[in-house]
Amino acid sequence: APGGTVGVRLPAQGAATLTAQALEDGGSGFTGRLGDGEGKWRLTVTAGRAVLVMSLLHTPQTGYLANLSAIAQGAPGDTPTPPPPEAPDLVVESPSVSDGSLDAGEGFTLTVRVRNRGAVASAATTLHYYRSADGTISTSDTIVGTVGVGSLSASEASGESIGLTAPASVGTYYYGACVDAVAGESETGNNCSSGVAVVVGGDENPPEVWGAIVVGQQGEAYCEDGFGWGSSLNRNTVEQAYVDAEADCRSRGLLECQRLIAFRRCGALAYGEIRNQGRLQWCSFSGGGGATRAAAEQDALSRCRAESGDCRIFTEQSSGRTASHCNGNGRQALQGGAPFGNEAMKLRIPSSNLATRRKPATR
Repeated sequence: APGGTVGVRLPAQGAATLTAQALEDGGSGFTGRLGDGEGKWRLTVTAGRAVLVMSLLHTPQTGYLANLSAIAQGAPGDTPTPPPPEAPDLVVESPSVSDGSLDAGEGFTLTVRVRNRGAVASAATTLHYYRSADGTISTSDTIVGTVGVGSLSASEASGESIGLTAPASVGTYYYGACVDAVAGESETGNNCSSGVAVVVGGDENPPEVWGAIVVGQQGEAYCEDGFGWGSSLNRNTVEQAYVDAEADCRSRGLLECQRLIAFRRCGALAYGEIRNQGRLQWCSFSGGGGATRAAAEQDALSRCRAESGDCRIFTEQSSGRTASHCNGNGRQALQGGAPFGNEAMKLRIPSSNLATRRKPATR
């Protein structure tokens, strides 16, 4: 041919499809080109190992049709390599966890699927679960559990899972599994899964998001009935958190919405009544913050009791909704926890600001 020869390198059991146009013009995946020719031409294929060569005819109606097949001869004196025997081939795929963002010591479930990609059944074997510092799982990683896997027929898969506990230290960990090779397995370099990430206690560089609580008046005569609150979560700035909490407060029909606390993790609102000779003088509201909802509530109560004595977490009487909220859908993936604002974070609202409805005797 005018352009010389074309060379193709194939891996074991590999295949390549070359069109007549590509052979003439050259292209990716092979070297050389045959160049332009005239009339009919014959393609001769030689190989260093035995290969199957097929001439394919393409038609719009039927697609590719094989109209010629032959075994290309190897180099002179070369012994053709026989095809590999049928054998099992175990892989571990689709690792997943029930929750990828956890508190230290919190439980979760790791699930994988063991599949036999081979042509014959595999013998029973053992699956090992591992924890790793990176996304590559190997048998040199920290083993966290073991389970038996029964025999799998060709192409059959078995789902396996194990209950685990998150490490005590904050950080990102990776979990996966490796299955022990069975006798006669065709490939043993694919017996480990990839790793799935689990973040414990928050990322080392968490995004800074804020929540806020504001207090508003609704005109009743007592602290628990005369006030309500608005809140917002997961806002990018303190100001945005307050603005959206004020909007939430107004949407609930509350008046004179006043800013009380902004927080990064969890925030809570506590109230107490300050009385003089049995007569209500002040409604005192205190905001608290903490790493958990319970910690935020305790902080708010402590701040409230420093002034009012008898305090409780603000609860909406009609719905039972409690004024304690956390960013991150209740799980803290953020560091810190101190509330933002002045140290007291209190509002003292005189009872004269309230309507004059008397408290029912049953209360």
